[in-house]
Amino acid sequence: MNVEGEQIETPSILKLLCDWSHIVDSCKFELGFNEHGHRGLLACQPIEAGETVFVLPFSHVLGIAAAQRIMDQEASKGRGMDAEHFMANIIVACQGDDTRIWCCVMSCALLCGLRYPLSAWGPYISSLPHLSGLDTVEQALRRTHALTVRIHMKEAARERNNGSKLSQDVLRHIKQTRDDILAKQRINDELNHVLLWTDEELKRTGDVTLQQLVIQDQGWLEQVWRQLFTDSEEEQPLVSLPSWMWAHAVVRSRAVGLLEQDLDAPRALFDSIGKVNYQGYTLQSAGVLLPVLDMINHDTELHNTKLEVRPDGIALVATAKVDTGDEFLFDYHAHGTLRFFLRSYGFVANTPCRQVFRASRCIELDITANASTSMMQLIKIDYFPSSQRLVFVIDDLSDVDGQLPLHEMMKYQTLACNCCRIVMLDYERSPKDEMNSYSSIETAIEYQKACLQLLQRAYQDLSVVCNFLSDG
Repeated sequence: MNVEGEQIETPSILKLLCDWSHIVDSCKFELGFNEHGHRGLLACQPIEAGETVFVLPFSHVLGIAAAQRIMDQEASKGRGMDAEHFMANIIVACQGDDTRIWCCVMSCALLCGLRYPLSAWGPYISSLPHLSGLDTVEQALRRTHALTVRIHMKEAARERNNGSKLSQDVLRHIKQTRDDILAKQRINDELNHVLLWTDEELKRTGDVTLQQLVIQDQGWLEQVWRQLFTDSEEEQPLVSLPSWMWAHAVVRSRAVGLLEQDLDAPRALFDSIGKVNYQGYTLQSAGVLLPVLDMINHDTELHNTKLEVRPDGIALVATAKVDTGDEFLFDYHAHGTLRFFLRSYGFVANTPCRQVFRASRCIELDITANASTSMMQLIKIDYFPSSQRLVFVIDDLSDVDGQLPLHEMMKYQTLACNCCRIVMLDYERSPKDEMNSYSSIETAIEYQKACLQLLQRAYQDLSVVCNFLSDG
């Protein structure tokens, strides 16, 4: 149906988010898919280097202070997790670990919005990745988005109709739009994060260290969930364990760290976003959630934007010319390992490819590959007395200023080469399954393959150097 002969357009997720967060200049970008089939932000017009693409106001930056306010607002309506009760329990359950406390408080804020779609952060919640097979999360996300769309369409129709009462045909069309979303729409990409993987899926990575870290993460999260949500007399917990894991995966994979020394904004403004004082205990954000900005994908080598913190908000600024149709990209972490990216963000970062491998209890290999045509070299040896670890730092020569003296290289090159071979055998024992449509298995095999290729290349290049030195 229409209002005054015009079709009522169903708003996109991006339009809802931009309207809700008061982002201007939304005509400069759109939500689309890159060449790899991943969702991201694309330029709708040419953007010059140094140009501001858009600014996210501080009022829509979700830090620990905003998270506490969300919990309090929902509790005041008698339907949420009041911060007074949960803050104390979270601090005790996390044993004073600031990063864990921050992650739990942020997750509780997301879950408030998930449970109550008309909460202040409902539009942002509706834009988040869903979790296939877990009805408690996916149905809530669909309900949130459907209600948000319905409200937005009603407001748009009233504005076009000069505030007069809407016809039954218009109301019927809006209700049908909501029902269509509830019945058919997959809101977003499926969330793929190691926190949600099974033991079998973790084994496919071939990385024992990663498996141990993730299992530890899953264990303490379940323990905190039991302390927070299952000690009450209610038959059903306020929050299900799958929803709790989903919220933590969202926070870990999308939060951005803000450094105080990089802020041009007044300190008081930073504190209002990133700090909470609770009964003499000061909690500080380890990161913040940034609606719309968190839709931008990562690339260490090809990134063309950066974030700037300004008095009026957080700006996305182009660092290079971006043509129409090009994707906006920024660097999440310049020196992260394959393990770090998979554990934090849920994807395999291949540019540059870096990993730390454990060859034995006291020997590790730190290998980085920047250019596939460069020769690998042993460039440094680090010794850590406290843990009695010897770390061989191996890099290709494309991004290295210096290297070990020849006598040091001759002394340790053969040992580093043998360590590569030992670790490579461990990775080759992992299953060689064909790729299938299950994203977690795909990611695990991609991770295993990237690790193995890095080891093979280092072993091959170091073997050549070892042979050359031995022949000399």
